[in-house]
Amino acid sequence: MMVRREAIAQVGPIDERYFMYCEELDWCYRMRKVGWQVYVEPASEIIHFGGQSSMQSSAKAEGYLRRSKSLFFAKHHGRASGMLLGSLLAIKHSCKRVRKALRV
Repeated sequence: MMVRREAIAQVGPIDERYFMYCEELDWCYRMRKVGWQVYVEPASEIIHFGGQSSMQSSAKAEGYLRRSKSLFFAKHHGRASGMLLGSLLAIKHSCKRVRKALRV
């Protein structure tokens, strides 16, 4: 990401409460909220070497993703929204696990 120093001064740094996932979403959302434009360069390419950070435990990665999404919603749409989203995502994850278990 390339970010103007003035934008960082205005909105602050990346929120460290996000352990993994959604931190850049939150940062861009905050920048847009105060009037900065956010652009995506579709021709750019990022190479992830095997998804090493989330590969170690898919259940752990799923938990981090749920927490990050819930934090984002709570931060920008109210605590109740964050709690509701967290609950819905937990139910979705549980349903996926049950379906997977039934296929065996």
